[in-house]
Amino acid sequence: MDAEAAPAVAGVSRAESPALRLVPDSVPSLPELSGKQLSSVRFLSESVELNFSEAVVVTTDNPVVTNGLQRFRYPDAGSRDALCGLIGASVEAARTVPGERLELRFAHDRQLIVPNIRSRTVTTRSRT
Repeated sequence: MDAEAAPAVAGVSRAESPALRLVPDSVPSLPELSGKQLSSVRFLSESVELNFSEAVVVTTDNPVVTNGLQRFRYPDAGSRDALCGLIGASVEAARTVPGERLELRFAHDRQLIVPNIRSRTVTTRSRT
């Protein structure tokens, strides 16, 4: 149904009425992470949270860290250290593969692949 055929909402003309845009559930809306610093990693019983100060990326699957030729898949041995080793590093490039994963590239040939992503915005509060 186009805007002309759509019924008018009381008090709003068709020209002012917002268009409906459908977005599939499988494609999360992520903020721009390039240039953002990873400030913390939280290991929860059913997920891993990656805090980028302005956004938290949550995965219930197994994130993978590559460091040169080394590859660490959470929760395998060394993976927690590899994830924590990214704390303080800034994202040089970010790429989302819709419905699949988020790929983050850091300095020194390090990469983080986050499968099955979803994100939530973190509210920041100023201290008084």
